[in-house]
Amino acid sequence: MIIFSPPYLPSTPKNLLEHAWFCGDKYEVIRKFFAHVKDYLKPDGRVRMVYSTIADVKFLFDILKKNKFEWFVIASMKTPMERIFVLEVEHKNF
Repeated sequence: MIIFSPPYLPSTPKNLLEHAWFCGDKYEVIRKFFAHVKDYLKPDGRVRMVYSTIADVKFLFDILKKNKFEWFVIASMKTPMERIFVLEVEHKNF
């Protein structure tokens, strides 16, 4: 299992601290991760990741589909500003 707690806000980080929150204007961190993570997963391997509704959830699901991943929500929590959820993700072609 690979644990992924990505930065998920679409902006370019300008300092080291901002790398924890900003993933690039076009979600480059998330795009690159899902383009390559299958190379590191075992056949029954999975990714567990956190994501937020303050980010573009549709974008995430489109990237997962494009890279042939299936997913389901295993936990979620509502806050005053967002819903944070944990996904379990697996590659379809193993």
